[in-house]
Amino acid sequence: MLRQMTAELLSSELDKTDKVFWDIAKYKPTLYRPVGGLHNDIIINSAVQTGFKVVLWWLHIQDSKRPAPDKICALLNR
Repeated sequence: MLRQMTAELLSSELDKTDKVFWDIAKYKPTLYRPVGGLHNDIIINSAVQTGFKVVLWWLHIQDSKRPAPDKICALLNR
């Protein structure tokens, strides 16, 4: 469903979330991580236009297995 979200709906959801954060913690988030990592141009552009920096990740380096830093770098530079 998230991939089918319109720019208007996502902007509205982000604004609502901002309000909740502000009401509770007097804090405005600046980072946005798409739910489940699912994203497309509409999601990325809407978040950026709403003032967020988008944070993504890559699950394939398997750094949870604690390989040496040079091995992680080698995987990233493939």
